[in-house]
Amino acid sequence: MRERDREPGQHLRGARLPLIVAMIVGVIAAGALRQAAVAYQDNLSARPMAAGAGRGASASALGSMNSFALALLLGGLRGPLAMILWATSEAQKADRNLEDFDTKVEWIRLLQPEFDTVHMFQIWNKAYNISVQMADLGNRYAAVLDALDYAADVDRDRPGNINIMNAITQVYSNKLGTPHTEKVFYRRWVRQQSFAPADYTPGQAQDRATRKAQAGWQRRRMDPKIDARGYLLPELVAPKPGQERPANLPPDSEWNTGAELQYLKPYEPFPYGVSTFALAYNYAKRAQVLLNVGKQSPLQISDMVIDSRPGTELGQWVEDEFERGRQFEIQAAGLQQPPGERINLEMPTAGMPVSHKLADPSLADAAIYSYGMAVRLAGDSVQEFRHHIQNPKYMDRSSTYNSHIDDMIAIAEIAAADRDYLRAAVAKDPSQREAMLRAAADGYQKAIGAYQLVVLKYYVDEPVIETAYPKGFTRDNIAKASRQVQDETMARVRQEVEKRGPDQHSEDYGEYLVYLNRATTRLGLMLRQ
Repeated sequence: MRERDREPGQHLRGARLPLIVAMIVGVIAAGALRQAAVAYQDNLSARPMAAGAGRGASASALGSMNSFALALLLGGLRGPLAMILWATSEAQKADRNLEDFDTKVEWIRLLQPEFDTVHMFQIWNKAYNISVQMADLGNRYAAVLDALDYAADVDRDRPGNINIMNAITQVYSNKLGTPHTEKVFYRRWVRQQSFAPADYTPGQAQDRATRKAQAGWQRRRMDPKIDARGYLLPELVAPKPGQERPANLPPDSEWNTGAELQYLKPYEPFPYGVSTFALAYNYAKRAQVLLNVGKQSPLQISDMVIDSRPGTELGQWVEDEFERGRQFEIQAAGLQQPPGERINLEMPTAGMPVSHKLADPSLADAAIYSYGMAVRLAGDSVQEFRHHIQNPKYMDRSSTYNSHIDDMIAIAEIAAADRDYLRAAVAKDPSQREAMLRAAADGYQKAIGAYQLVVLKYYVDEPVIETAYPKGFTRDNIAKASRQVQDETMARVRQEVEKRGPDQHSEDYGEYLVYLNRATTRLGLMLRQ
């Protein structure tokens, strides 16, 4: 039959036959694959998950639909739907139209539960890109908390994931803690909201799905971490089932128990709330153990960053407690806190005699706590950094971390001296006061030596070194000189720097001179009393 003699549509009917057959085969194959997938999921559910593996099927819910069921239902449509959601959600973000944005992001999480890069991006996206679009500081904070909620949902579905632990660390440290215009509010809110409210019940913090389903609900406060006495909530330090320590693990090896705040337990109680840097340290430590014991590898950053971060976050926590100690001390003395940077807090009380009548002794107790915590944390930070650079893989970065170690040693010395000085100020027993003053004087002497070494090793320009350092000594070996030689060298350095004027180290050099001036002022004050 010639083509023009065929009935209309006859050639189309012939073309449809292979397509119909292919569709039937596809449906049969899809049914078989669905049965296999269901059987595989049942097998996963019946088999205990290896501790730290974190690769089981997702159990997160959007309504009653978890991601595994969603994938089965959508089949080959999952990819196109995810692409559409990505495009529309990013377009809404660019247009500052956030209506149903969170819903789309949640669907993306359910459609792509196995992709760490998706979750890392969305945590960052919510904490930074979305929060800055909010005009009100409270709404910005809510957006950051939403990012942490997203991370918690992923961690619940895929526990023990190094990339999620690191993402949480960055939010607590870089967004809620690192110096920027909002840091004062964020740091204060995290500490205040770490206390459980009077009507709090165990498990309430984990009931996110129920609250998200409520129309118009928005998180306005962080999940509580501690009770009224400052002790961590039991559900946050209880080991998780299936995370038992392996019998073949060396006794000195660390191990993640699955407890949410496992690494904060040694530091309780927290009578003045939990620092955002304390929370950052906890998740950084969990990530480090997943790297070194769990043998997981991070995406987008190096092993070195993961391994060094616990020491870094402890150092940030030290700075936070140290600053609070200064603030409490100034308030206890009845003085006005100076505005501006933290360095401005060093000198207002430097010349305060131990006999000064305190306006509020309870604030002196708070300062004593903060200084004491700074001392303890600085020691732990030093241990973390030393452990890090002992690893042959990271030895080429030892000079950087040695400077961090020297900073922590110096801050520990001056914080200990300030703590003992305030203990003397509030002591009622004359013999106890005398003992504390002796300890403070010794501490200020050590602080002067430690801060001098930091300056001489890291913040003196080469032309000044050639002129001021004794023959045979450089920045690399000046620590081996006697204390008298170091004192004399520092005096010559100060003269030479003053004569030459500013150089590349001037800003750091000037900051350390303030610490030295505080310590020498206090020491001179005690010698005159």
